[in-house]
Amino acid sequence: MKACLVSLALTFGLAGWLSAGPLDPAEIPAGARWLVHVDSDAARKSKAVDAVRQAWMGQERVRKHIEKVRDVVGLDPSRDLHSVTFCGSGFARGSTVVIVRAEVNLLRLAGYMKKLPEHGTESYRDHQLHRWTQGKGRKHEHTVTGAVGKPGVLVFGRNPERVKAVLDVLDGRAPKLADDSPLAAAVLPGTVFAARAIGLSRDDVPFKSPVVRLSQQLSVLGGEKDAQIFVRAKLVTNSEEVAGQVRDVIEGFRAMAKLGHEDDEETKKFFDSMDIGTEGREVTVGWRGPDTEALKLIVKEWMKRHKPKRKH
Repeated sequence: MKACLVSLALTFGLAGWLSAGPLDPAEIPAGARWLVHVDSDAARKSKAVDAVRQAWMGQERVRKHIEKVRDVVGLDPSRDLHSVTFCGSGFARGSTVVIVRAEVNLLRLAGYMKKLPEHGTESYRDHQLHRWTQGKGRKHEHTVTGAVGKPGVLVFGRNPERVKAVLDVLDGRAPKLADDSPLAAAVLPGTVFAARAIGLSRDDVPFKSPVVRLSQQLSVLGGEKDAQIFVRAKLVTNSEEVAGQVRDVIEGFRAMAKLGHEDDEETKKFFDSMDIGTEGREVTVGWRGPDTEALKLIVKEWMKRHKPKRKH
C-alpha cells in the first residue's frame, strides 16, 4: 500500500486490528483489478486473531494511538469500525482507494479534517469532498481526499477522481464489480482476510517476480470456522507447465522451511499439513488446523520477534 493510505489504515483500521465487515462487491467499481479486505466480526470470533490483537493493542504506543483516535474523531476503533477495504483499478502510484465502514461522529471528524494542513472542500453532487496535505514538509508529502459516501461509509484516496468513482458506485450511478468477477467470488464462512488480484501479467504490474508475470489471478483467504484456522491460496497461471513449476517451487520452500525447523515438531507439523496441488493452470495451497495449534505457533513467532533485549 502507498504510504498515505497505510497511514489512513492505521488511523481508521489497524487500531482495531483492521476491523471490518463482510466483503461487499457492490461497493467496488467495475474496473477494479485488486482488493484487500478484512472482516472484523469474524476476527473477533477467532481465538488466534484475538490473541494477536490483544498482544498488539497491549503495547503502550498502540494504546495511546487508540485513545487519540477516540478523542479526536469520536471513534472507538475496537468497537465502532466495521469495515476497511483497499481497492484499485491499477497499480500506479496514487490509484488506491480505501472504503471504511464505521460508526463515527461526522461533525467531529469534519472538525478534525479542517485543522489538517492546506485543507479545502469541494462539492460533488450531494457529497462534500475534503482535501488536505498529508506529511506536510516531509519527503513523501501528498494530497489526500476524503468523503462520506453514504451513512456509515467513508471513502479516502490520493486521487480525487478515484474517490469520485467509488462515490458514483455507492450512489448507483456507475457499475459495480460484476458478479462473475474473480474479485467478487464468495468467500469461505469465517473468512477474516481476503486479498485478490486479476490481470497480473499486464505490463503495469510493478512486481518483478516471474511467477506473477506468468499468472493471471491470485486469491488468498484466511480465517477461522468451528475452531479451525484455515488458509487458502489460489494462483491461476498462463499454462499448465507454469502451474507445475510454481508447485515445485512451493514444495521446495516447504522442504527448506522444515529443514530450518528440524528440532521444532509443531512447526514441522504445520508445514506437513499444507496441501499443495495443481489442476490445469491453477495452483492451490491450503492449510487447516485447530485454533489451539495455530495460536501456539503465533505466540511462538511473536515471542521470537519481541524478545526483551539483554542488559549489559
